[in-house]
Amino acid sequence: MSLAQVQAYLSAPSTAARLDQLSLRELKANVTANDQQMEKLKAQLQRDRAREKADEVRALKVRQQQALLQKQREDDEIEALLIEIERRKQDELQARLSQEQIKQELHALDLAGIASLEDARKCDLVELQNAKEALRRKEEAALRDIEALEKRVKDQVLLPTSEVP
Repeated sequence: MSLAQVQAYLSAPSTAARLDQLSLRELKANVTANDQQMEKLKAQLQRDRAREKADEVRALKVRQQQALLQKQREDDEIEALLIEIERRKQDELQARLSQEQIKQELHALDLAGIASLEDARKCDLVELQNAKEALRRKEEAALRDIEALEKRVKDQVLLPTSEVP
């Protein structure tokens, strides 16, 4: 007797007459067969459950690996961003240092240029003063020459008139 037959018997009491016709040996064989089928069903259910659990574990491992890969990608991206930020900071610092150095050099050049301009002006002023002094001396010499020439001319003009008498 199969499990289906037992279920059918339990659900329909009219089949009790058929069980009355079976001998004890047949009943025992049917019960043993039913027990074996039950054990097979239990074993099948256990295998199915084990397979389902194994599938769930595999799926969970796959999800876990995907999550780990995603986390690793995100960590790599964060690390790359941090490196990029650090590089930009270094570039900015280098640019500021270069700009400050250029400002200092320009300031030094301005100071040097101003100093050289002042020196050049002083030299020009000294040259102008020397030229002015030289011109003054030439003018005085020219005036002396003119006075001497005038005196000679007067002396020559006066001499011939005084020799005539």
